[in-house]
Amino acid sequence: MKSLVRQVVLLVTSVTVFLTGLGVLLWSSNMGIARHIQHGNDFLAPSQLHVAQAQHIVARLAIEVHSDGLSPRPPGMVPYRFHVAGALDELERHLTRVVRLAHAFNYQDALNLPTRAFQHYETARAAFLSLDELTPQQSMRLLAVFEPLRGTLDQLARIYELEERNWHEEQERFTARYFKLAIFGIALLVLVLLPLVFRLAIGLRHNVRRELRTRQELEEANQNLEEMAIYDNLTKLGNRHLFKTRLDQVIGSAKRSDRLFGLMYIDLDNFKRINDSLGHDAGDEVLTVVAARLAGCVRSADTVARLGGDEFTVIITDMDNNGNAATVADKILRQVKRPINVAGNEVVVSASIGITIVPTDGDDATVLMKNADLALYKAKEHGRDNFQFFVEAMNRAAVAQMAMENALRAAVRDEKFALHYQPQVDLYTGKVTYAEALLRWPQGKGKMIPPNEFIPLADANGLLNEIGAWVLTRACRDLARMRRNGAPDLRISINLSPGQFRDPKLVARVQEALRVSALAPPALEIEITESTLIADTDATVKILNALRDLGITVAIDDFGVGYSSLNYLKNLPIDALKIDQSFVRDMEKNETDRSIVDAILYMARSFSLRTVAEGIENKWQLDHLISQRCDEGQGFLFSRPVPADEFSPVEMSRQWSSTLAPGAHSGLRVVE
Repeated sequence: MKSLVRQVVLLVTSVTVFLTGLGVLLWSSNMGIARHIQHGNDFLAPSQLHVAQAQHIVARLAIEVHSDGLSPRPPGMVPYRFHVAGALDELERHLTRVVRLAHAFNYQDALNLPTRAFQHYETARAAFLSLDELTPQQSMRLLAVFEPLRGTLDQLARIYELEERNWHEEQERFTARYFKLAIFGIALLVLVLLPLVFRLAIGLRHNVRRELRTRQELEEANQNLEEMAIYDNLTKLGNRHLFKTRLDQVIGSAKRSDRLFGLMYIDLDNFKRINDSLGHDAGDEVLTVVAARLAGCVRSADTVARLGGDEFTVIITDMDNNGNAATVADKILRQVKRPINVAGNEVVVSASIGITIVPTDGDDATVLMKNADLALYKAKEHGRDNFQFFVEAMNRAAVAQMAMENALRAAVRDEKFALHYQPQVDLYTGKVTYAEALLRWPQGKGKMIPPNEFIPLADANGLLNEIGAWVLTRACRDLARMRRNGAPDLRISINLSPGQFRDPKLVARVQEALRVSALAPPALEIEITESTLIADTDATVKILNALRDLGITVAIDDFGVGYSSLNYLKNLPIDALKIDQSFVRDMEKNETDRSIVDAILYMARSFSLRTVAEGIENKWQLDHLISQRCDEGQGFLFSRPVPADEFSPVEMSRQWSSTLAPGAHSGLRVVE
């Protein structure tokens, strides 16, 4: 053994010295690679992204200038310079970051293209903003003014592309050199240490064999002791092993005779509270007393066992009918509830009991244990401190739930869900501004499982985040299609459950959904409930800021039914409030609900928040909300949720634009 230790020490020392020398040799190459990676990550990649974004905005502005020059904007519309101001600001932001990156990394090409691009932008911006409206001649002049910026950006993109290519080639050279040094070092290490390793391996083999023999002997001894230990150390009742053995014996006896046997599952109600308040020693004392009382409620031929924790089982032999089990269960409930004195404290506990009958309910140990467990949970659902017999309906319910779980997993795997959309209408103009995505689970022949039935099941089985990712992607793709079909300003609104909102991958999932659908972040609005907001304020602020940094807006859904705290309205980055439909639905007849709606609208205006009234179903509700300056409405008056292929925002906007009088409201909207 000492020889083996000396060899191990020698081997470790040799490897350490060698690796130290090899590390010094590789350090310079590694630093070169690190510098190139940092150069690419911190300068080249962001610069290329901002240049590409700027090119995209330039192309979009050119198209808008051309189209607006052919068909000037109607009188009374927002002046042209305000129409393009947002795009110009975004273009300025990207060009500013390109210039800052170039200065930060001391990057100067021969033509100083980043600075030139920004100068061309300022010239083009001045030309754009000098006009309120466009004529065909002005459009051609603006396009000519814009050409230098387009050309400069194209040059800059090509230069960055060449930089990237050179960067990759040089990185490959560094990596190849690094790899050669590593291979050489490993080969040298193998040649030097191979004899020592061989001797060490032989010594280790002998030690491993000896260790395996010792472990095998210990395992055999432990197995023998475990087979002998069939009683629970604390309560001195039979343990799980004894219980299963006796249950198998009872099942065999039931098959050979016409006698009935009873199996009880017993669980102490709220036992954790005793451990938490009085300590585990007090809890163990209570378990010991309860175990003695259980043993005193049955005959010597019956079996009482402790499965673990506060769970016990009772096997009743040779019953005449179910009434025998009921009598024993009633006796157990009365005995367990007797006060127990623990360290000067009087403790009262109750029990819930599930009963199954052998062989009436089954002749298989697994089936019987499941039946008793189902009956136990039924007893807990009935308020605890009672007993329930197993009935087949419990099994059918459990099977149905398992079938739904399997179907739900298959639906997630095969993407068998559907999205319906309900419009949000601007109450000033009648235009459809948002489409709220609502999840549906089709079952064929027009049948749908409502979300309140399968969403909790998905949450309990860890499927909700995956479903949420599918909803994000599908909704963004549907929105992209709707925008191409004549609704370029339409936005999508998606509800997030508390679990989805706390998902660490939420921001990445949102970014991916926007990427694959080629949508800008402002096209998406996230809806969350008040309870989600206040669950963890620090984490909530962090998540909301991350979403807002992307450009996504956030709305509070079902506002008014939760906490409605002014504090989080003041401190959290929120864009809109959606008034719960329960207030809107009854406000015509209920003055209290009407006052709540009016107060929410006034409060939202004070915080400069957009307001959306849900559940609008009649003209009176609509007129009152308009009179109270509510921004948007949603409800059956406008449209029920419909499948994506039936959702027509253009037609809906046309209908409600002619129905809602624009007049003074639209004028107020422009001023705001």
